[in-house]
Amino acid sequence: MRISRSRFNFEDGRLDRAAFKDYGEIATGSSSTVFTTSAYTVNIENGNVYNLILNDDCSFTFANPTGSGNACSFTLILKQDQVGGWTATWPAAVRWQDYFVAPTLASAPGDFDALTFFTVNGGTTWFAFRAERDHTSGVGELWTWGDNATGRLGLNDAVATDRSSPAQVGATTSWAHVSAGYEHSLAVRGNGTLWGWGRNAEGQLGNNTTTARSSPAQVGTLTDWRATTGGEYHTAAIKTDGTLWTWGSGANGRLGSNATATRSSPAQVGALTDWTSVISSGEYHTVAVKANGTLWTWGEGAYGKLGAVTNVANQSSPTQVGALTTWRQASAGSYHTLAVKTDGTLWSWGRNTHGQLGKNTATTAHISSPAQVGALTDWALVAAGGYHSVALKTDGTLWNWGRNNAGQLGDNSTTLRSSPVQVGSLTMWSAIAPGELHTVALKTDGTLWAWGDNAQGKLGLNTAVATDVSSPTQVGTHTNWSLVAAGTAQHHTLALRYPPTA
Repeated sequence: MRISRSRFNFEDGRLDRAAFKDYGEIATGSSSTVFTTSAYTVNIENGNVYNLILNDDCSFTFANPTGSGNACSFTLILKQDQVGGWTATWPAAVRWQDYFVAPTLASAPGDFDALTFFTVNGGTTWFAFRAERDHTSGVGELWTWGDNATGRLGLNDAVATDRSSPAQVGATTSWAHVSAGYEHSLAVRGNGTLWGWGRNAEGQLGNNTTTARSSPAQVGTLTDWRATTGGEYHTAAIKTDGTLWTWGSGANGRLGSNATATRSSPAQVGALTDWTSVISSGEYHTVAVKANGTLWTWGEGAYGKLGAVTNVANQSSPTQVGALTTWRQASAGSYHTLAVKTDGTLWSWGRNTHGQLGKNTATTAHISSPAQVGALTDWALVAAGGYHSVALKTDGTLWNWGRNNAGQLGDNSTTLRSSPVQVGSLTMWSAIAPGELHTVALKTDGTLWAWGDNAQGKLGLNTAVATDVSSPTQVGTHTNWSLVAAGTAQHHTLALRYPPTA
């Protein structure tokens, strides 16, 4: 077997043979002059499992897949060297699971990512997902800041004191997913357990009580939770088996359980097992994408935000939006909805009082069915805030539109925008989370940025005076942030951060 300096070329067999599984190569940036390039071509016809130790940023090209109509797949295992923080650039033909955005690699020294790629059209399109990741010190620390009313920051304060800079929630380093509701917060740990804290008057914490919690309280004892989303007074979640569960206030049908009763513990919605982690709750409605690419909504139908053509009635059970099977990701705002299709087009519907639908029209008329925003096909990820919208393109650029009274669009103004406006010229944005009047985002280098309304310190900038900020401003100096979430319509922010290594 031979591995060349600039590409993988497995000449004597597939690397899934036991004798080869422990083989690794120092790929780039060697102190010697042996490795002179950081561009790598994975030769598909000669292998299906590849190991690479990263000690520099690098890029990949995939070569020689099987012909169209035949399934072709391979796994790439990337490990950070003892410096860590190295990045990878992928072929334009790669379409990442759920969001169309390449995941940020685990960055600490010794961390690794296992990535799987497959194609059925001869490499015209590669579908990809991160099969697993490992951090040397756990999945991530949980940090919160902003308004702490009802204990929504999870800091176990006897008095709900606001925080104007990130404060760690406990000492646990195993948090994997977080979401923020109106006045409550939710998180999943790496072991699949589910936790909630904050307001609980409607049972939205799911712990079979209506008692508020100022620190994370486990929801039952199950270990198969995958992702959560918080609305105003309700919560929805997906398990690893693809089932959908909801709890909290059932008003307006927002639980999707074909009833309006309030529930203080998780109840399954239907019996289907094809729900994906692409699920998002606004104040009064929820939107989700199934594994087959269909789009579903339920809850309050005012302003047409459920996308049910001319129907603005409430829907108390999941209702399909049209008949298309090409939806990839969707996000629910306070009164509007955004979505991206698999072809990279952007769509919006619902309330449009502040131009949050991005239609660039003089009128602010509401739209009750999905309407395309422009004609571009390079949208990657969308997120709906209170009355503004945020999106990433496949080139890593950041775009905002809608209400801008507190500078929440980040374009260094407070001018309302009725069509997408780019924020600066950077091409390294990787994650976005809008609240009602503020926005937080991550860059590919692991830095955290915030802008907009700074009441209760929700931007995390440690300012004594809560001054609004109209352009992205870095939160601290850390470069190991991995996930952010902003309160649906209130003033708190949550984020995960990789634990620092010794």
